[in-house]
Amino acid sequence: MAKIKEIYNAHLVQIDEMTPTVRNFHFEFPEKPRFDYRPGQFVMVEVPREGKNVRKPYSIASPPDWPGKIELCIKKVEGGYVSSYFFDLKPGYIMPMEGPLGVFKLKDPLPEHLIFVATGTGIAPLRAMIHPLLKNGHAGKITLILGVRERQSEQHARDRRLQQDRRDAEGHHRERDPGHRRVDQPHRPEAEHHPD
Repeated sequence: MAKIKEIYNAHLVQIDEMTPTVRNFHFEFPEKPRFDYRPGQFVMVEVPREGKNVRKPYSIASPPDWPGKIELCIKKVEGGYVSSYFFDLKPGYIMPMEGPLGVFKLKDPLPEHLIFVATGTGIAPLRAMIHPLLKNGHAGKITLILGVRERQSEQHARDRRLQQDRRDAEGHHRERDPGHRRVDQPHRPEAEHHPD
């Protein structure tokens, strides 16, 4: 039996500039106060173009315990219609989204040493996975290998993420192993730096 397509009106409530070409978009779902999803899943967004809707998948970057909202981390691609459309949006915009979708998830049971590898905004689904691990006191080792094109962009993103983390901490208590830094901070004691 085919699964019924679920499309919701997502309300854009906040935009954070991480770098000149990367922004985080925060959406809420007034029609669905609990938008339940598993870390690693994505949503299919719809944007208008010449009388039709263009659909594109974006991974959910926020952990599932952030109530009532999701965060999408989007890089503006030269010549990319959908990413350019996002960068013209303002808070208050309502966007149709289908989801959650996808089967990308952590193995069960978890291995003793988890290794995450990503470049650029590819870190989005990994953030959603690592946050719950830190909050729930994962006893094993976590290594994040993150590749970036320019160290300047990395520093700017880290500074912006630190500011956002401070805001998040006011409303969300997250326990974590003191031996680990947060996933939002690209440099960790066991992390490797690999510029493109």
